[in-house]
Amino acid sequence: MLADANQFFILVFSAIAIGLVGRREKWSRWGYIFGIASQPFWLYETFVGRQWGMFALSIWYCISWGQGIYNYWIITDPEENKDAN
Repeated sequence: MLADANQFFILVFSAIAIGLVGRREKWSRWGYIFGIASQPFWLYETFVGRQWGMFALSIWYCISWGQGIYNYWIITDPEENKDAN
């Protein structure tokens, strides 16, 4: 039963995340929230299933979704970060 719930949340959160990130409007930033919300389910499923490559990829996705959250939610003015590059 737990595996079914995990699969459901992976499907819902991941599909919403990808759908939102690809948009041009301000809605795209919500994709990062849904993406990071899907990661505990991905990490659990891949760990329990001993799918180590997918587990490592899920860790990378956590980092990537976190970067999106930082860039679109924490940094309020993108021009502030322009000089840092």
